[in-house]
Amino acid sequence: MRQVNPGAKVIAESAAPLRQGEDEHACRRATFSITREFDGGQRDVHSQAYLLRIGERFVKFRFTYPAMNDKTGAEAVTAFVEALTLPKPKP
Repeated sequence: MRQVNPGAKVIAESAAPLRQGEDEHACRRATFSITREFDGGQRDVHSQAYLLRIGERFVKFRFTYPAMNDKTGAEAVTAFVEALTLPKPKP
């Protein structure tokens, strides 16, 4: 994240295991604050980045939303992640 956005500041970082039924995927989550071109001007945005391992593969995804909509954006990210169906790791 910081290579692409050198001004990014870490707001939070933690383990965020993703549970799906009996499966649990180890996952790390970080939330960043960034100033970016958005909606016609420079705006503060928050970006949540996830990195998880499924078997021998790594999966990453990122969500970015206006900082002024932090609660709504964070709730939408949580709803998406909880609804996400991940493949089962191969034994």
